This record gives sequence, C-alpha cells and structure tokens, in this order.
Amino acid sequence: MNDLSNAAVKEQQSGFSCKPIPSLALYILLPLFFIGLSVSIFILVVVHNAAFLLSFLLLSALVTSFLAWNALNWRHHNKAAFTCFLNSFPDSDLRLAREGQLVKITGVASCGSLSLETSYERVGRCIYTSTLLYEYGQFGLKPVDVNRSWFQWNLAYCERFSTDFYITDQKSGVRAVVKAGSGCEVIPLIIESKLVTTTKQCKSLSPHFSNWLKDRNLSAEARLLRLEEGYLQEGSTVTVIGMLHKSNDILMIVQPPEIISTGCLWQRLLLPVDIDGMILGIPDKGSNPTLEEMASKQKVFSFEEVIKRKDRTDCLLLIDGKVYDVTPFLEDHPGGDEVLLAAAGKDATDDFEDVGHSFDARAIMEKYLVGEIDSSTVPVVKKFKQQQGSTVTSYKGDEPSLLIKILQFLVPLLILGFAFGLQYLGKKEKAED
Repeated sequence: MNDLSNAAVKEQQSGFSCKPIPSLALYILLPLFFIGLSVSIFILVVVHNAAFLLSFLLLSALVTSFLAWNALNWRHHNKAAFTCFLNSFPDSDLRLAREGQLVKITGVASCGSLSLETSYERVGRCIYTSTLLYEYGQFGLKPVDVNRSWFQWNLAYCERFSTDFYITDQKSGVRAVVKAGSGCEVIPLIIESKLVTTTKQCKSLSPHFSNWLKDRNLSAEARLLRLEEGYLQEGSTVTVIGMLHKSNDILMIVQPPEIISTGCLWQRLLLPVDIDGMILGIPDKGSNPTLEEMASKQKVFSFEEVIKRKDRTDCLLLIDGKVYDVTPFLEDHPGGDEVLLAAAGKDATDDFEDVGHSFDARAIMEKYLVGEIDSSTVPVVKKFKQQQGSTVTSYKGDEPSLLIKILQFLVPLLILGFAFGLQYLGKKEKAED
C-alpha cells in the first residue's frame, strides 16, 4: 500500500505558490514591466502621445491574464495541464510496446493481492482512495497540518492511498500489473465528491461524522467543515501513463525514472509542467463513452442483416440478443480471427459460453457493442428430435400395410409351387408303375 497523504499536503501548499509559472520568468517580467511603464510615462510627458502607454498597458494586461490563467488552472482545476496531457497522449498497444517505453493504457482495473477501502463511506475493493477534510479559516484557528489562510477553505486532514492492481488493455486485451503501490510516486487526477458540508446556519455534525473525527483524534466541535472523498473501485475504467517494464513474461507499468514535461499546450494556453511520477486518471468521456451513452446510440439489427455480415471486412456477432461489431478485433483476438469468423453468420451465444470467457474479456466486449437484435426477425428453430419422432411414428404406422403386401405376393407363389410339386410327384409314380 502506498501512502500519498504527504503528497496531497504538499499539493495544497503548492496551490499558494506561483506554480506552474517559473520563478525566473517572474524575476524577468517584473523589472521589464517597471522599465516599460517608466518609458511610456516619459514619452507621454515629453511627446504628449499616449499611444505607446496604451499599447504597453494592453500588452501588460494580456501577459498578466495569461499568467493568471495558468495559475488558476493549476490551483482550481485539478492540474489542467496534467489532464490535457493525459487526454492528448496517444493510446499504446501493449503487444507492440518496447521495454522502457512511455505508454498510456486504458482499460478495466481489477484488484491484486491487496485492496483498499474508503475512509468515510467504507467502499471496498478499491485500487485508489482519497478522503480530504477542509476547514474554513477564521480568526483564532490554529494550523493542523498545513499553512492556513484566513477566510478560505484549508486542508485540515488527508488520507490518500494507492496499491498495485491489474489493468486489461481495452485496445489489445493484454493484461498488465500497475505498480502503484509502496515506493511509487502517483499523480492522481481523480476529483473527489463532496459528502459533508456544514454551513453557518447549520454547524451541527452527524453522529457518524463526529465518530469519524474522534477516531482520528480530530476535534468534533461544531464549525465550518467540508469532507470530500474519491476512489477508483474494481471494475472501473482507468487510464495510466507510466513506463513499460517486462520481467519473466510479466508486463508491468512502473513509475518513469525521469521527469517528463507536458510541453506547451497552446490549445489551452497552458505553460509546460513537469511530471514526476505515474499518472492515474479517468479516461475522457468523449473518447470513452459510458454504457448509458452507448445504449442510447445502439441500433436495432434484423437477423438477416447480421448473418450476411460475416467476412474479414465486416464481421458481426450475435451473443445473447446483442450485436457486436468485432471487425477491428479480428487481428487482436487471442484465439485468432478464424474463431470469430466461424461464429459469425449465426447465433454465437452457445459458442461464446462454451469457451468460458473471463470477466475481463466480457468487459472488453462492451467496447464493440453496436446494437441489439430484432427478436421478431429471428427464425424459430425446429428441434431435430421432434422431426425424428414424427418420422418414426409414421414408419410404425405404415408397417402393417407393408407386411400384408408381402404376404399377398408370397402366398400365391407358395401355393403355385406346392401344386407344381404334387403334379411332378404324380407323374413320377405313374412312370415307375
């Protein structure tokens, strides 16, 4: 288990700094501003022309707005530079990635040997948890863990942990171990949800909240507090940026050994920020829609349309009444494309269930879900046993008539043969006499 609480405290303290603006830039810009302002005023007094002064003030306002925009995005928008870098970094294919390569993997997370539980809501089977307690600064309050400021929310207590977990790459289906446990610097881009907020009109604390504070040796007296909690639970879709390491055919995502720069993100007017650790976040909803959003866009297919699309350029599978477009997954299927092509052109439910796919495989399926089958177009399958039974019954019904026909043919032949035999014996006796 990796304790990230101290990192969260440092993060709170850095919110009061000028980060991500370099200190050297401020040392250069401030003297230039005063020099430019002095020259502009001198020109205004001597030449009586205010154009230079107005241009200088406009330029200064633009530069100040640019710097303020970066500072606010860093402090109040959960490190916007990190989030933009995470969303813009291309997804990697674990099958083609090299040892020591910086990779971005998006997939379903599952717990390893150790799972976490949230502090306040007691949500289990988590790979990351974060519980933050904020206190509104007023006169007479003493600092607890970090530097406090008056008349604003300050971090008073923090519990933040991460642990090693597994991730199944939704692009290749390959499973890897994410070493987010002890000794790893993790940069979580998870926004906590507000669970408890006291106001000036209602400062009373609930029994559960009071007990939670007492268990951590925190004051349970009525005051302005705000409790936030966030977590990543098993089965969630997560995105990880780290370095790929291979050991005995085991793929691992570890912390990059060197600091990485996000570079200038001009589309958001953000300055470069250094990344010292593994990034752990939630994929962009635009590129990874939720199941509800996917369901709203699903198409209803007819059975005839599904069975016609069964080649390498266009392959649909029908499983449990749902239609999956597995064309882009043919080359990536662990069992080969022949298995999927053989299951196309029919209801592949039995074929899919007979193999016994894992939970991770079923989670990957949702990526290729494109619609549902129109049950009214599915033909009714006649059971072979019923047809066989009716045939046997019909055969038994015709059996007596067939026997009678055989007897009608054989009896006259027997009588005729017996007559010829008697006639032959009679002629033989006369000849002997």
